[in-house]
Amino acid sequence: PKPGRLPFPENRSWIRFPLAPNPPLTQGACPGPTMFFTATLSTLFLLGVLPSAAGERHGHISVVLLGATGDLAKKYLWQGFFQLYLDEVSNGHTFTFYGGAQAELERGSKLMFDRLKTLTCPPDVTPNRCAMLKDQFLRLTQYRQLKTAEGYAALSEEITTLLSQEGLEEAGRIFYFSVPPFAYAEIARHINSSCRPPPGAWVRVVLEKPFG
Repeated sequence: PKPGRLPFPENRSWIRFPLAPNPPLTQGACPGPTMFFTATLSTLFLLGVLPSAAGERHGHISVVLLGATGDLAKKYLWQGFFQLYLDEVSNGHTFTFYGGAQAELERGSKLMFDRLKTLTCPPDVTPNRCAMLKDQFLRLTQYRQLKTAEGYAALSEEITTLLSQEGLEEAGRIFYFSVPPFAYAEIARHINSSCRPPPGAWVRVVLEKPFG
């Protein structure tokens, strides 16, 4: 079976639903913060955080949002990742999304999924289709407590096991740091020692520029 249509554990599934472009802004309108973050994430694709259609091979991409229960993630980043998923899944990639934070599993999962349930679709998507797309995105998203090297190693093992079970080829892993700058070095060490993809797959680290 082709990637994009594979069955997934726990009733998750891969999908490719191309959406029409978002409608243009009316004259004089100012893009809001959510649109800004969506545009930023789309720019990351263009700049090579994700492989371009003419560049690296298509395959499975694991996206890890560190600081997944934080204020910025709740307000903007999860909505931006949802839109990025809708935009890019039709280009031949398959995805899983992992929210990582220091909160224990039950509390962190509740905080994250309470936010994910409020995701919105572009205005040209019908309510029924939007509900289906949101359900698919939630099924492809998991929370992980990431505090120690062991936690990152467990995440890496889970990614490897999932790909093996589904017969998918790993394209790469993206780690988005929505955390204070003082935490960058420790998290980067954990990724380097315990959560790098195997040879042949790429790894990207995105450092969020603080506002203010």
